[in-house]
Amino acid sequence: MKDSSRKIYPSGGTANVDTSFLEKISTILEKNDIPQLLSLIETSSLTKLLSNWSYFASINNHNQFIDLSVKLSKITSLFLQQSFSLVRPQIIEFYKDILNNHLKVIYRALNNSKPSLTNPNLRILTNIVQYDGSCAHEFLNTFDLTLNVLPNLLVPTKTELENKSTKEHLSIRYNFIRFWLTLASSVPHYHRNDLFANHHKIVNNLWKFLYIDSVATTKYVVEFLDSKILQEVNFKRASKCKILNENFMYKIQSVFAKLEQEKWYLDFVYRLATDSKLGLVYPHDSLFTSSTTGVPVHINNKTFKINNKLLYTLLTTLKPSESHAELAFVTKILEVNPELVAPYMNWMVQHGGGYLDPSLTSWWMAHTLLYSNILQLSINPTLFDNQHSSKVNVRLIQENVSLAPISKSSLVKCLESSNNPLIIQFALQLIMFTVQKLESFIEIMESNNQELLDLVFFNLPDLPTIIQVYNKFETGDSKLIKLTSSIIIQKYESLYPRQVNSGSSKLASAGISSIINQDISKCSGYDITLLHTYLSIQANQQQEQELKWWNKTNGSNSLFTSLVRLSSDGSIGDSKAKIYDLLEKLTQDKSLFNKELIVSPLYALINSFSSDIQVDDKVWNLLDEVVSRTVRTPYKYLDLSHSKYGDCSLFIVAVFEQFKFILMQADISLSTNWLFNFLQLMIVIGQSKKSILQLLQDFLLEDEAFAMFVEENDLMSLLEFRNFKQTSEDSFFNFTVGTPSKDLMSKLNSFEKRLPTSDLDFAALLTRVRLTIEETSGNYENLLIEIISKVGNYLLSTKSKHLLDYISSGHFWNPLLMNSVAENLSDTKFLFGGLFSEVLEQISDTVSLQLHELQKYLFDLFCNQESISVRNQIYISRFAWILSDAQLLQIVEGETSEIPVSNEHLVSVLAQECLNRKLRIAVGLFKRLCQCSLSSKTILIPQIVESGLVHFDDKELVNMLDDIIASKSDHYLLKSFSTSTGWQSQLVIQYLIEHSDVKNDYLQCFIAYSLTMSDWHPDDDQYQEFFKKVTPRALSVLQNGNFEQYIQWRELLCIFARGVDYIDPDAKNVLVDTIFKYVEANGYKNSFIAEFASLVFALAKSTVDINKQIGDWVHKSMLYITKKFAESSQLSFNFNNFLKEMQKVIIRLPDLSLSVWKLAPIAIMNTQLEVLFRHSQWIKEDSYVEYANIVIMTASKNIIDYEKLLQIFINNESSCLTGLPTAENARVRYLSALVLHNLFFFDSATNSTLVLLEKVMLLYLGSIQAADLLLKDILVKIESHISKSWMVKVANWDFVEEMTSNDIELVGEERLILKDKSDFVVSLNKNYVKNTILYRRDFATIPNTGNISAAAKWDKYVEFYNKVDVNVEGSFQSTVYDPEFLMMLIINNDELVSFQKTEETADVALVGAKLNIKRLIDSSLLQFIVVQLGNPQVRNISQILLAGVLKSLEQTENFKDKNIFKVYVANILNTVRKQESRLPSLNWYIYSSFVPILVNPGHILYEKVFRYVLSNPSLKRSDIPLYISIVTSKADDSDAENDESYYKQITWLLEKLIEGTGTKEDLDLIKFRSVVEWIMNLTNSPYITMKIKSMILKFLFVVQGIDQGSDMLITRFGILTNLEQLMANNVSAANELLEFQLKLNIDQLVVRFGISVGSSKRIKEWTGDDLPAYVKRVCSEPVISK
Repeated sequence: MKDSSRKIYPSGGTANVDTSFLEKISTILEKNDIPQLLSLIETSSLTKLLSNWSYFASINNHNQFIDLSVKLSKITSLFLQQSFSLVRPQIIEFYKDILNNHLKVIYRALNNSKPSLTNPNLRILTNIVQYDGSCAHEFLNTFDLTLNVLPNLLVPTKTELENKSTKEHLSIRYNFIRFWLTLASSVPHYHRNDLFANHHKIVNNLWKFLYIDSVATTKYVVEFLDSKILQEVNFKRASKCKILNENFMYKIQSVFAKLEQEKWYLDFVYRLATDSKLGLVYPHDSLFTSSTTGVPVHINNKTFKINNKLLYTLLTTLKPSESHAELAFVTKILEVNPELVAPYMNWMVQHGGGYLDPSLTSWWMAHTLLYSNILQLSINPTLFDNQHSSKVNVRLIQENVSLAPISKSSLVKCLESSNNPLIIQFALQLIMFTVQKLESFIEIMESNNQELLDLVFFNLPDLPTIIQVYNKFETGDSKLIKLTSSIIIQKYESLYPRQVNSGSSKLASAGISSIINQDISKCSGYDITLLHTYLSIQANQQQEQELKWWNKTNGSNSLFTSLVRLSSDGSIGDSKAKIYDLLEKLTQDKSLFNKELIVSPLYALINSFSSDIQVDDKVWNLLDEVVSRTVRTPYKYLDLSHSKYGDCSLFIVAVFEQFKFILMQADISLSTNWLFNFLQLMIVIGQSKKSILQLLQDFLLEDEAFAMFVEENDLMSLLEFRNFKQTSEDSFFNFTVGTPSKDLMSKLNSFEKRLPTSDLDFAALLTRVRLTIEETSGNYENLLIEIISKVGNYLLSTKSKHLLDYISSGHFWNPLLMNSVAENLSDTKFLFGGLFSEVLEQISDTVSLQLHELQKYLFDLFCNQESISVRNQIYISRFAWILSDAQLLQIVEGETSEIPVSNEHLVSVLAQECLNRKLRIAVGLFKRLCQCSLSSKTILIPQIVESGLVHFDDKELVNMLDDIIASKSDHYLLKSFSTSTGWQSQLVIQYLIEHSDVKNDYLQCFIAYSLTMSDWHPDDDQYQEFFKKVTPRALSVLQNGNFEQYIQWRELLCIFARGVDYIDPDAKNVLVDTIFKYVEANGYKNSFIAEFASLVFALAKSTVDINKQIGDWVHKSMLYITKKFAESSQLSFNFNNFLKEMQKVIIRLPDLSLSVWKLAPIAIMNTQLEVLFRHSQWIKEDSYVEYANIVIMTASKNIIDYEKLLQIFINNESSCLTGLPTAENARVRYLSALVLHNLFFFDSATNSTLVLLEKVMLLYLGSIQAADLLLKDILVKIESHISKSWMVKVANWDFVEEMTSNDIELVGEERLILKDKSDFVVSLNKNYVKNTILYRRDFATIPNTGNISAAAKWDKYVEFYNKVDVNVEGSFQSTVYDPEFLMMLIINNDELVSFQKTEETADVALVGAKLNIKRLIDSSLLQFIVVQLGNPQVRNISQILLAGVLKSLEQTENFKDKNIFKVYVANILNTVRKQESRLPSLNWYIYSSFVPILVNPGHILYEKVFRYVLSNPSLKRSDIPLYISIVTSKADDSDAENDESYYKQITWLLEKLIEGTGTKEDLDLIKFRSVVEWIMNLTNSPYITMKIKSMILKFLFVVQGIDQGSDMLITRFGILTNLEQLMANNVSAANELLEFQLKLNIDQLVVRFGISVGSSKRIKEWTGDDLPAYVKRVCSEPVISK
């Protein structure tokens, strides 16, 4: 039986149809005969199938056409499924054949729009682009994606729209989605961006019908968008927004209901709308400030500027009332993007259902829930710009607090819904959440609080309305309404006192009475919360408290005691915390408890009634009596506490006083047990144990029965913590306090895992510290370290001022630190001292500590003049950092400064601390330090001397030098005295030279060495004679040998290096022989030091010949350096110094007709450079790369292996050139580029290859930094040799819009040129274009170094770098593009410039170019081109481009500003033709600034600029564009000066003058137009703002920086008088901060005048030599005079 699915072909066939072949194909596919298929591929026979396929299509034989399309689809599927790796090239060629020769066939199939034909062809295309990236790339090059049929393929059929059951794989839409997404996945990111961003019709139809797709298809689309769009690392946020545009946002909601349970979908939409890194969220730093950025949104007659317009669009499409998932999604979006709350809520009013009028509909309930969620969103304080509180937009905050749909009238209507308690409760909740949100903002804001309060409460119901609701439900069952309304009343009165009225007072009084009149022991948590609220209402009214909570009522306990008693009930659960808050509220204005403890004694009181402590009525009556007496007669107990009991809590004193009455009763056991439990907890929270013991002694222990009971029950052990009432080990508190230190040591692992979570836990830690220190035996070092570590971490995490003050107070540390300097410290106490000091020091780095009490304690210890043990000295010295500078100086200089020499450790520490703080050290302390026997003094004393902190008078200094000279062990100090800072070093040197005639050769060598270390020496005969005399004596010391115990080898070398110039040639030869004999005897390692290389350099400078010994040494040094580079993982400081000195030797050798390449084997030198260039670490160090440059510069072309070295260096990915520039790596980047430059130009023709061109391009950043200028020079030379441009490799152009620093942190920085497979992507940055426009300094050029010595060449390159470094900032964000390079990019950017094609051929012919004017304007590139007319290096290119712009404007049809820009550009070209191109750069800069104004009709200067362009057909050298128009505007109007727009125009002009002024020609123009006079006249206006004043001073600052600018300001414009007058006119205390800033700016200007022209003869004559006095007078004037 035949297979009906198999197609039967006519046996005869035709000339165009190979029937047998088609039968064969059918058989292969039926049997899945892979070998046969493989054979067809290998023989390229499959092309026959394509010819048949094409033939059937051309004759409209649809059946055969469909059949072959299906077969092709199956074959291409097999290519994907099977591994045909051996024939992969043939398959790719087969696919390329389809794409190049048979696309018309596919076009015909797609246009047919019948599933049977279109789907197989779509599957063919899908399989082609999926098979290999090259096929996908070929597809893009050949396929016409603008076909009209393509968008239609995504339109579902009528059947599909009616949602009838269809098989999805038969759907054209389904197959096209598969094809389109496969294509986008198979191409690089920039092509993917193009497919979605520039094919709008296709993409729009993809989104438009997304709702009808199956879950599987939707998942496929979503997974693509997630992985290939959102998570594509090369896509910036702007690109993602362009792809996932508003059309996509409108369709998200349509599939939400279908997919809200699918995790993959929710993950995607949440990432899209809430992830600032991968999603579309643009973060905002200062959200609630008046911002000029963002997209304006006009809604509900209001305008909001937002950064996340797309997400706003998404919000408006969602329906939070339809599902909980959408409601949660909306809430999350608003949480991440709080800027959207205000516009979204106003959209709700206008389009989302209006105001929230009462109704129990599902819509009302859902929206109420939504608004509740929004109001409960937390506020991120970092979004609030507190530094600029004047910019805070209070209205915007109010929109976030008082949500627009929740109007006052709506809330009132809800509250008046008497029949619907649920509506009332929801309305009350909204009001409560609103005032809580308001409270949160008030806590963060620094100003404008009252304005915000007025605005918010204006939109809330009045207080009487809330009270009315409370009264209505006071006696009913609606407890929740009663509680909510009472909380609202309390919030109203605390936030907005204007709302206070008598009704709330009566309400609170009645509520309190109703609670306390019932049995308090039966109160619930609800009652406690209500009571707390009532008390808060009373407190808000600041009335005398009506509630006498300390008095007994109706024969029962007082309210205070009743609440404490209630808290002891184990059944109340979480209400214990509420009771504590309530008790705290009651007692806060009384003096019952000491507030300086770790936590309130109320904690101890409440927790003293634990479950295992039983009490009777005697204790409750005791509390009644205690609280009553301490409230009514506090001073009695206050005096008693202060005089005898260390200021402990009055409550405790009263407890002891009243407890004696309990002793008169029969059974005291329960009461006494409770008392000791309470006292134990008091000690834990910080109460002094000493005070408690004293109270026990004075009040209770005199009673024999009490004392006996205490002794029998060992209750004193509770106070010693030998018997802690530990209920369990579960809590950190119980575990820490209840476990003895000895047991804690064995449980240390368990203890390490536990962390304190509350202040009570922190108290437990401090208690354990005290108990551990009191231990007399055992080693507790590890335990103490762990405890103090937890203490420090807790303090750093909480930063609680209360706790920090506690540990800083003597109340805590006094019992734990040294009592006297003679105390025999235990090991634990000694260890604690060091740990405590370390914790305080770490905390003080982040938080300010009040250490005055501790400073006084330590000051007394340091001032002690007794002899102290070394151990105690070490203990005390650990706290030296705490002493203030004044205390430190008083210790070392004052009357108490006579510290015994025996306390040498203290002396050393004090001196070290003075050195660290750069404080003057008394001579007496210094002498005592010199007398110390500490080994560390040999390091410390030289540092002190060299820093110049010891101020000797001449006599003291001479005596000190005499003492040093007399003591052989102190000779090392001579160097320190010679190199000390200040004038004394010169005196020392002079003294040593004058007194150097000593017989001791070693001493004289010490003196000579000391002189060599000084930067100053007298250039006189005496100095020369000294070295003539001392050098032979030093040589004699070296020849005699055995000198090391007196003077070091390095020190002798320093003497020889300085003295070699003063000895004759014979002596030099003897010197060389001697030093090399020493080296040979003691090892060559003694010659590989900086001092030896310095000596060789000195010898090379002073002679015309280098002997063999030095030549051999150079050889060995090169071997040594190579070995160090190759084998070391870290190079020492000494090696670096040696290398630095070797550079001097190497660069000096060519002057002696020698070279390091001649003295050392060529192979060694090449190997050395190769090792260095291959290393991943050394290549990043500027000193090593500098050394490499020196070596390369001394080489010649025929000896250095420049080709190999060039390849090694450029392929090292660790080179700094592969990274982005920073200020820190600018020099090493330059030196690395210089290596490439030097190696390349040994033979530029040989080195010029396409591969090198590509590699250099990837390193090049297109900037004017020195490194890039060198790389550009290489690129230019390569292109000239190979006659090819790198531009042909550019596949895509990217333009990065302006980004804030936060955006840059999120998305990262991108290089100018990136490589994607074999193509380049050029990424221009608008920020850097603007930097280039603003750059006003000279553009540096690479120096000409032909036919000069290596030393001269190196000096020129150093000078070049220094010149560039002064003018150009090193960081990447400060990049200034090279103007010439940027213009070349503009010309070659096909998105900016398009070229016409000839009709005869498909080749591109340069018959005309058309510039995209709109893109040039939007990207600021047109402004850049105009500015560069002032740059002589690229002026001609600018003219050519502007001519092209004018021609393109004439051809442009859809540019609305076409006509004015034609005039604008024509004016520029007309100016150029009139030989006026030599205009000052200021003219071109200001004229270029017209570009963004001419496309913005809303700009304040639009009209003026428009008229200026039309009325000035050319620019004049003597005219500043728009200057006259602005300066003379409204001159006839008496109110002109008070016109806001006038000052905005002035601000613009000042800004352009500041930015555009930079050359001498600009200065001449400013002088001619009398700009300075006009500016200084402005300062006399009473209406100018502080901003304008600052801009005026900034303009003067800019003029100062130009050659002759300061001279002009002083002599021509009398600026000194003007500045003094400006300061006098602005003396005001209205805004001290701004006035202070103004004064600083004027001071800066004045000081610059003094520095720049203070020594000028012309200025001295002009000012009567009064400039120094003027500078001093102005800078010493006070900032504010009141």
